[in-house]
Amino acid sequence: PGVEAPGRSRRRWAVPVVAGAVLVAALALLLPRLDEKPDPPPRALPTESPAVETSRPAPTRSPSAPTATTRTPVRPRPTLSAAPTTTSPAPSGDNVTEVANQIGQLIATGVADGGIRDDVGTDVRNLLGHAVQANSPSDLAAAVQRARDKVADRQREGSITPTYARQLDTAFQQLGAARM
Repeated sequence: PGVEAPGRSRRRWAVPVVAGAVLVAALALLLPRLDEKPDPPPRALPTESPAVETSRPAPTRSPSAPTATTRTPVRPRPTLSAAPTTTSPAPSGDNVTEVANQIGQLIATGVADGGIRDDVGTDVRNLLGHAVQANSPSDLAAAVQRARDKVADRQREGSITPTYARQLDTAFQQLGAARM
Protein backbone atom coordinates (compact mmCIF):
# COMPACT_ATOMS: atom_id res chain seq x y z
CA PRO A 1 0.00 0.00 0.00
CA GLY A 2 2.86 2.48 0.69
CA VAL A 3 4.55 1.75 -2.61
CA GLU A 4 2.85 3.11 -5.72
CA ALA A 5 3.03 1.79 -9.21
CA PRO A 6 5.60 3.61 -11.36
CA GLY A 7 2.92 4.96 -13.76
CA ARG A 8 0.94 6.71 -11.02
CA SER A 9 3.81 8.80 -9.65
CA ARG A 10 4.65 10.00 -13.15
CA ARG A 11 1.04 11.05 -13.69
CA ARG A 12 0.99 13.03 -10.45
CA TRP A 13 3.94 15.20 -11.42
CA ALA A 14 3.10 15.27 -15.14
CA VAL A 15 -0.24 17.01 -14.56
CA PRO A 16 1.28 20.08 -12.84
CA VAL A 17 4.08 20.21 -15.44
CA VAL A 18 1.60 20.15 -18.32
CA ALA A 19 -0.58 22.74 -16.58
CA GLY A 20 2.47 24.95 -16.10
CA ALA A 21 3.42 24.56 -19.76
CA VAL A 22 -0.10 25.53 -20.81
CA LEU A 23 0.07 28.56 -18.53
CA VAL A 24 3.43 29.63 -19.99
CA ALA A 25 2.10 29.18 -23.54
CA ALA A 26 -1.00 31.22 -22.72
CA LEU A 27 1.12 34.00 -21.25
CA ALA A 28 3.37 33.95 -24.30
CA LEU A 29 0.33 34.46 -26.49
CA LEU A 30 -1.27 37.13 -24.30
CA LEU A 31 1.77 39.27 -23.52
CA PRO A 32 2.16 40.58 -27.08
CA ARG A 33 -1.51 41.56 -27.00
CA LEU A 34 -0.92 43.50 -23.82
CA ASP A 35 1.79 45.41 -25.67
CA GLU A 36 -0.73 46.32 -28.38
CA LYS A 37 -2.66 48.54 -25.99
CA PRO A 38 -0.52 51.58 -26.94
CA ASP A 39 -1.91 51.31 -30.50
CA PRO A 40 -5.41 52.58 -29.67
CA PRO A 41 -4.18 56.06 -28.66
CA PRO A 42 -2.92 56.74 -32.21
CA ARG A 43 -6.32 55.56 -33.42
CA ALA A 44 -7.78 58.01 -30.97
CA LEU A 45 -6.00 60.85 -32.75
CA PRO A 46 -8.87 61.35 -35.19
CA THR A 47 -11.07 62.03 -32.18
CA GLU A 48 -8.69 64.84 -31.34
CA SER A 49 -9.36 66.49 -34.69
CA PRO A 50 -12.76 67.82 -33.59
CA ALA A 51 -10.97 69.50 -30.71
CA VAL A 52 -8.48 70.83 -33.20
CA GLU A 53 -11.32 71.89 -35.46
CA THR A 54 -12.23 74.34 -32.75
CA SER A 55 -8.85 75.86 -33.46
CA ARG A 56 -9.86 76.24 -37.10
CA PRO A 57 -12.13 79.12 -36.14
CA ALA A 58 -8.95 80.80 -34.91
CA PRO A 59 -8.20 81.80 -38.52
CA THR A 60 -11.58 83.54 -38.49
CA ARG A 61 -10.12 85.56 -35.64
CA SER A 62 -7.07 86.25 -37.79
CA PRO A 63 -8.87 88.80 -39.99
CA SER A 64 -9.13 90.99 -36.91
CA ALA A 65 -5.33 90.84 -36.67
CA PRO A 66 -4.31 90.11 -40.27
CA THR A 67 -0.59 90.77 -40.00
CA ALA A 68 0.19 88.58 -37.00
CA THR A 69 -1.84 85.48 -37.76
CA THR A 70 -1.95 85.65 -41.54
CA ARG A 71 1.82 85.29 -41.75
CA THR A 72 1.81 81.81 -40.23
CA PRO A 73 -0.88 80.25 -42.47
CA VAL A 74 -0.16 82.57 -45.41
CA ARG A 75 0.96 79.79 -47.69
CA PRO A 76 -1.93 77.35 -47.22
CA ARG A 77 -4.74 79.88 -46.91
CA PRO A 78 -4.21 81.94 -50.11
CA THR A 79 -4.41 78.81 -52.23
CA LEU A 80 -7.94 78.25 -50.94
CA SER A 81 -9.18 81.79 -51.33
CA ALA A 82 -7.61 82.26 -54.75
CA ALA A 83 -8.57 78.86 -56.11
CA PRO A 84 -10.19 79.98 -59.38
CA THR A 85 -7.64 82.69 -60.17
CA THR A 86 -4.44 81.02 -59.04
CA THR A 87 -4.05 78.86 -62.11
CA SER A 88 -3.33 81.91 -64.28
CA PRO A 89 -0.76 83.66 -62.01
CA ALA A 90 1.33 80.50 -61.63
CA PRO A 91 2.86 80.55 -65.12
CA SER A 92 3.70 84.24 -64.79
CA GLY A 93 6.11 83.92 -61.88
CA ASP A 94 5.92 80.90 -59.61
CA ASN A 95 8.39 78.14 -60.21
CA VAL A 96 8.02 74.49 -59.28
CA THR A 97 10.12 74.84 -56.13
CA GLU A 98 8.11 77.77 -54.77
CA VAL A 99 4.79 76.04 -55.34
CA ALA A 100 6.14 72.76 -53.94
CA ASN A 101 7.23 74.57 -50.77
CA GLN A 102 3.71 75.99 -50.40
CA ILE A 103 2.23 72.51 -50.84
CA GLY A 104 4.66 71.13 -48.26
CA GLN A 105 3.53 73.78 -45.77
CA LEU A 106 -0.10 72.99 -46.52
CA ILE A 107 0.50 69.28 -45.89
CA ALA A 108 2.35 70.03 -42.63
CA THR A 109 -0.45 72.27 -41.42
CA GLY A 110 -3.09 69.69 -42.34
CA VAL A 111 -1.26 66.90 -40.56
CA ALA A 112 -0.68 69.10 -37.50
CA ASP A 113 -4.33 70.03 -37.10
CA GLY A 114 -5.74 66.62 -38.01
CA GLY A 115 -7.21 67.60 -41.37
CA ILE A 116 -4.80 65.20 -43.07
CA ARG A 117 -4.04 61.82 -41.53
CA ASP A 118 -0.31 61.43 -40.77
CA ASP A 119 0.34 58.48 -43.10
CA VAL A 120 -1.60 60.20 -45.87
CA GLY A 121 0.52 63.32 -45.38
CA THR A 122 3.61 61.19 -45.93
CA ASP A 123 2.04 59.64 -49.02
CA VAL A 124 1.15 63.04 -50.52
CA ARG A 125 4.63 64.40 -49.69
CA ASN A 126 6.13 61.48 -51.62
CA LEU A 127 3.95 62.28 -54.62
CA LEU A 128 5.00 65.92 -54.34
CA GLY A 129 8.63 64.81 -54.41
CA HIS A 130 8.02 62.87 -57.62
CA ALA A 131 6.46 65.96 -59.19
CA VAL A 132 9.40 68.15 -58.15
CA GLN A 133 11.83 65.68 -59.71
CA ALA A 134 10.01 65.69 -63.06
CA ASN A 135 12.36 66.23 -66.01
CA SER A 136 9.84 67.57 -68.50
CA PRO A 137 6.51 69.37 -68.54
CA SER A 138 4.77 66.12 -69.53
CA ASP A 139 6.39 64.28 -66.60
CA LEU A 140 5.32 67.09 -64.28
CA ALA A 141 1.76 66.98 -65.62
CA ALA A 142 1.59 63.21 -65.08
CA ALA A 143 2.98 63.47 -61.53
CA VAL A 144 0.56 66.28 -60.70
CA GLN A 145 -2.38 64.25 -62.00
CA ARG A 146 -1.34 61.26 -59.88
CA ALA A 147 -1.17 63.50 -56.82
CA ARG A 148 -4.57 65.06 -57.53
CA ASP A 149 -6.12 61.62 -58.02
CA LYS A 150 -4.57 60.39 -54.76
CA VAL A 151 -5.89 63.43 -52.86
CA ALA A 152 -9.38 62.81 -54.26
CA ASP A 153 -9.19 59.13 -53.27
CA ARG A 154 -8.03 59.98 -49.75
CA GLN A 155 -10.78 62.57 -49.36
CA ARG A 156 -13.42 60.00 -50.38
CA GLU A 157 -12.10 57.56 -47.78
CA GLY A 158 -12.12 60.28 -45.11
CA SER A 159 -8.35 60.55 -44.62
CA ILE A 160 -8.30 64.17 -45.81
CA THR A 161 -11.00 66.70 -44.97
CA PRO A 162 -12.87 68.23 -47.90
CA THR A 163 -11.30 71.62 -47.15
CA TYR A 164 -7.76 70.29 -47.31
CA ALA A 165 -8.60 68.20 -50.36
CA ARG A 166 -9.75 71.35 -52.18
CA GLN A 167 -6.67 73.28 -51.07
CA LEU A 168 -4.33 70.49 -52.14
CA ASP A 169 -6.09 70.07 -55.48
CA THR A 170 -5.77 73.78 -56.18
CA ALA A 171 -2.14 73.79 -55.09
CA PHE A 172 -1.31 70.81 -57.31
CA GLN A 173 -3.04 72.59 -60.21
CA GLN A 174 -0.72 75.53 -59.54
CA LEU A 175 2.23 73.17 -59.49
CA GLY A 176 1.26 71.81 -62.89
CA ALA A 177 1.12 75.36 -64.26
CA ALA A 178 4.40 76.48 -62.66
CA ARG A 179 7.64 77.17 -64.53
CA MET A 180 10.12 74.32 -64.54
